[in-house]
Amino acid sequence: MSKINYSNKKKNKDIIIVGPPRSGTTWIGKVLSANEGVKYVHEPDNERVKFLGYYYKKGLHRFSYLKKDSTNEGYLRIFTKALNKKYLFNEGHYNHAFYRATSLTKEKIENNLSGNGINDEKHPLGIELIQPFFNLFLLSDNRKTILKSVHACLSVPYLVKNLEVDVLVVIRNPLAVVSSYVRMKMLEANRHLYRHKRVWNDFIEPRKEKFNKLHTPLEMYGFQVGLLHYALKKYSEELGLTVVRYEEFYPNPKEKFKEIYDDYGLLWNNTVEEYIDALNKKGSGYNTNRNIKEQFFEFKNHLTKTQVAQIIKGYNVFENQFYSF
Repeated sequence: MSKINYSNKKKNKDIIIVGPPRSGTTWIGKVLSANEGVKYVHEPDNERVKFLGYYYKKGLHRFSYLKKDSTNEGYLRIFTKALNKKYLFNEGHYNHAFYRATSLTKEKIENNLSGNGINDEKHPLGIELIQPFFNLFLLSDNRKTILKSVHACLSVPYLVKNLEVDVLVVIRNPLAVVSSYVRMKMLEANRHLYRHKRVWNDFIEPRKEKFNKLHTPLEMYGFQVGLLHYALKKYSEELGLTVVRYEEFYPNPKEKFKEIYDDYGLLWNNTVEEYIDALNKKGSGYNTNRNIKEQFFEFKNHLTKTQVAQIIKGYNVFENQFYSF
């Protein structure tokens, strides 16, 4: 394999991909890491499936909100370990072993998150005893890293300040995003961010008259996507981040991916093209397969006019958005 050239403006920085759930972040992340010289790390801060995420996000919201000057050593440790090491917890045996050792299950963690979206339950007895083993299973890995997180959207300034990374923001039509939430019955659709005091004060309180007029689930789903989009637009303008619209990959994803590869100095070759072709078939659920022609605008077949209006009402609580309705 040819040596990867990192000599462009992005140099050799690792990349963190952020965007609301169901925006295409996993698909994009896996395509960008299709070559052997790049490693992909999937949602290390997802406390439901990553033990380090559970352990170090103690007291933080599912969609953690850390400002540029915030201090949270645990949260930062999740990302430094994932970026700098061979992340053996990535859906691996060690990750599951730690969950079993502490009798933690997805259901228990979800019950804790379901109220206000915060991981605030007391850690299981004995959890501190296994903490020394965390580093035992982390090996050095100097490959360029593509890290994907849907839960770090509100903490981008904090990550940019404390990590030597580029952040790629991925957005998608909120109607498509919410339609996917509904079809998949996703609990992520509404994590009650409005109950988070600092999120309320910084984002919602100035718009509380609009917010107080929201009542239906779809309005709240649209609102959460709107909040995340509003924050990401603000951050991207302030920090000069790259923003990619999911719709830009239609109808020829290779063209857009080639552009991103060139921008980040990644090696584009037959392996990448073949990988994109292999994914270009009908998929469902969390599968990264997608039939480009069928799935990009599939949401239009699943939403009524009333549902569309409700989603837009929630989304438009925030002004100056990525998508105008």
